[in-house]
Amino acid sequence: MIPLTEDKLKREKFLNDLFRMFENFGNHNGHGLTMVINGKYGSGKSTLLGFIEERNLVDNKFDIIKYDAWENNFFENPMMPILYTISKLEKTGSKIKETAKENSWGLIVSDPTEEDNVPTKLKNNKFVSLIYPLTDFLGTVPGYFEYDISGWFLGFILIFFGIIFGDGVYGLLLTVVAAALIIKNKTAKKEIPPAFLLLGLFGLSTVLWGTVTCTWGGLPAEKLPHFLQAISVPVISNVYADKIWYPFWTNGEAGLTTAQNLQIFCFSLALIQLVVAHIKVAKRNRKSIKILGDFGSIFQLIGIYYVVLSFVVNPQVFPFGLVISGVPIGTIALILVGVGFVMSFVFSNYEGSVVKSILESLKNIVSVLLGVVNVFSDIVSYIRLWAVGLAGAAISATVNELASPLLGNLMFMVIAVVLLVFGHGLNMILNVLSVIVHGIRLNTLEFSSHLDMSWSGHKFKPFNEE
Repeated sequence: MIPLTEDKLKREKFLNDLFRMFENFGNHNGHGLTMVINGKYGSGKSTLLGFIEERNLVDNKFDIIKYDAWENNFFENPMMPILYTISKLEKTGSKIKETAKENSWGLIVSDPTEEDNVPTKLKNNKFVSLIYPLTDFLGTVPGYFEYDISGWFLGFILIFFGIIFGDGVYGLLLTVVAAALIIKNKTAKKEIPPAFLLLGLFGLSTVLWGTVTCTWGGLPAEKLPHFLQAISVPVISNVYADKIWYPFWTNGEAGLTTAQNLQIFCFSLALIQLVVAHIKVAKRNRKSIKILGDFGSIFQLIGIYYVVLSFVVNPQVFPFGLVISGVPIGTIALILVGVGFVMSFVFSNYEGSVVKSILESLKNIVSVLLGVVNVFSDIVSYIRLWAVGLAGAAISATVNELASPLLGNLMFMVIAVVLLVFGHGLNMILNVLSVIVHGIRLNTLEFSSHLDMSWSGHKFKPFNEE
């Protein structure tokens, strides 16, 4: 509402005349009056309506109904939301009920239920909203009663994109392209599309991953400048691809390769993302003992994470009999799996009765048991990040090997350049497809399944002016 004290255009006299017209028309005419306020965007239409509402608060002569057509366009019959809006008015609500009775109208006003197909409108800050171009492209919309995971989706897809693209040179190319598009729009004084900013973030993420792993242009790490080797993270850097890393608890008897360290990194991402999912569910169930089932799921995740490290990475480094400083790590992991399973079994279906919850779990005992296996497979599924990134690096190196003999001959220089551009360009396209297939899958399937999300929603689309 706009206070009249800010009436810089001196519209108070106009308001007085307008209200007198309302009064005279109402006193001498039993029919309705339709008035249209037309003007360009920013000309003051909303301000004038605010003045009308404020003046009426003082005079209290008319019932004002505020109906936003933009927010109600999904109704097939516009009279329904209009009647609902009117019914909420203290003075006119009873009139509506009387009129409905006289005309045999039926009007039911209620909050939406889970069975109602309510459109979803997401509201996030400008940074989180950068994910919208991607989710709009995919057509992924959470249901009205489902979680809005836009922020988590953005954060994890940036990490996944960087790992899958993997190469710092590719990241620099993406960043330069994004920067050029942004500068072009700013120079033309046009609004910067969020997709350009998102592309820039993807590029920076790839540069970061290329930096920590010392992956640049598919070149062997030893041929890269020393400073690029120095700023990489040793345990996951290609500079030390042939080195064996010996954790302190193995006493030099068993070690991990750089590739295995990368696998551990991917599995750790899985643990973090899936635990986040169950924390969000637990937050929703915080007023019910059903939350114990959510904690049980978290315990299972932590325990099975260690099982994955033992089964998939290296059983010598991560044995089930592992004891560090007197703490039986392996045993604790197995206990967490067992305790977590029991807690989930007893409380996951709780709806007011523990007995009924247990019976429901027994009824679906096969699915409950397979749930443990699914947790294992969900964590293992994140190894695809390492595998796809490795495949992309191999293609990049192969392209360089094919082109390098031609670079030494002036006659074949053009062919070599074409081969490099085509080969690396094709590899980048394949990486984009890999991000869509694998990176997005981890958000919309593995992560979402632990949130019990089905992406069943449809986007709220207000009226558009063509």
